Amino acid sequence: MRAFRGGGAALRFLFTSHPLDGHVRPLIRYATALRDAGHDVRVAAQERGRALIEKHDLDFVCLPEAPEDEVARAMALLDASKGRDGFTVGMQELFGGVLARALLPRLEAEITAWKPDLVVHEATEFAGRVAAEKYGVPCVSVAILATGCIAEYAVELDETHRLLRRFAGLNEPPPAGAEPVLTAFPAGFDGEASILGAEPIRIGQSEPPTLPVDGDEAWLPEPGEMLVYLTLGTAAGRTDKSRAAYHMALDVLADQPVKVLLTLGPTMDPALLEPFPENVVVETFVPQTKVFSVASAIVHHGGSGTTLGALAAAVPQVIMPLFADQPFNAQALAASGVGLAVEHDDPDALRRAVETVLADVEIHARCVTIAEEMAGMPGVSFAVETLEQLAR
Repeated sequence: MRAFRGGGAALRFLFTSHPLDGHVRPLIRYATALRDAGHDVRVAAQERGRALIEKHDLDFVCLPEAPEDEVARAMALLDASKGRDGFTVGMQELFGGVLARALLPRLEAEITAWKPDLVVHEATEFAGRVAAEKYGVPCVSVAILATGCIAEYAVELDETHRLLRRFAGLNEPPPAGAEPVLTAFPAGFDGEASILGAEPIRIGQSEPPTLPVDGDEAWLPEPGEMLVYLTLGTAAGRTDKSRAAYHMALDVLADQPVKVLLTLGPTMDPALLEPFPENVVVETFVPQTKVFSVASAIVHHGGSGTTLGALAAAVPQVIMPLFADQPFNAQALAASGVGLAVEHDDPDALRRAVETVLADVEIHARCVTIAEEMAGMPGVSFAVETLEQLAR
């Protein structure tokens, strides 16, 4: 029996995630830290997540794809949704619906064959949680959503969980008590939110919030020039709503005395947005930590990963939310004083917001305060100790 660094027998940890970068990446630091402590770790996701997982020398468990027609139907419903309905549709129809139903049998088989001591799932991956409950394995959630958002939408998330439990043949009530939640979001952003009565376990960022640039990147601003970073995430371009938001933002930023870096991700065809304004440089992907080292502001969709990265780097933000947890992040952003929120189809509001966050000294000062709070949160070693305790 293999021993781990802290003494005693090594434990088995199964991480489960949807394959998008913003879902997998928050799990990586916990998985690698547990592996480095001597434990056995596997990370389960669909094929698209393989490269990122194996890049960190983690054992990859490949999960099946959901039927394309069912995913397309869920995406159409999501694209047509508005406001709070967008979150409900995203959870119940897509992440906790068609995707979770496709993953559940494979995760049940993995749990029964490998017998993990703890399942760690990202907050929108419901199948790992339900499979763990079905076979009596304790589980923990990693909040890829702001914890305030999880608390705000507790009813919708609970209903999604209940529906998938029924699909899995679990008709009895779920385990008593709140599921432990790890989060990288600071209380200064999402409030002192408790989730079903339990306080989230706040863990600071493992990587530096900014990294130095090489100096020859085409998107770097000239001396005295401001850089605005524009992104709608790695999965943008799949819907008419996101493409329209890109067009609107580019039209607004074309008139601003700034340089613009636009990153499109792997699914957006640049030809759909051409011609680009003269002040815009287009890239498929640039590490955000490099951009944040020189950016004066960021305009984005309000995805949790992008929001969190900008918070840690003290970069003022403008969020124009599209769906899922993004409207909550936009509201929390404005309420915490680190940026502004606008509708994705209001160019005048976006223009005013960009001009404000570039110039407002109070917003800049508040950004620094939040970044300092995040830098003072406990490190990943504390999370390892917590997960070891929960697995026993």
